[in-house]
Amino acid sequence: MRIRIKEKKSFGEKRIDALSTVDSVLVKENILEPEKAHVAVYFKGRDSSGILTLSPDEVTKLTESLKPVRGLLRGAKKL
Repeated sequence: MRIRIKEKKSFGEKRIDALSTVDSVLVKENILEPEKAHVAVYFKGRDSSGILTLSPDEVTKLTESLKPVRGLLRGAKKL
């Protein structure tokens, strides 16, 4: 996966462009407080690592936006 981040600083912009692989995906559910549920995607590469945390609403929006290209994704192979 390729990660691109642009962060605005007081002296200008800082850009990060890194290649990494998904290490693991963790789904945290909270029965008592469902609004605190989230999906965490852990990734690491040679020069970078991090955690991408998505709320249930963000996961729903992501899956809805990928529905039109579902056929393209089925034919994709892991490199």
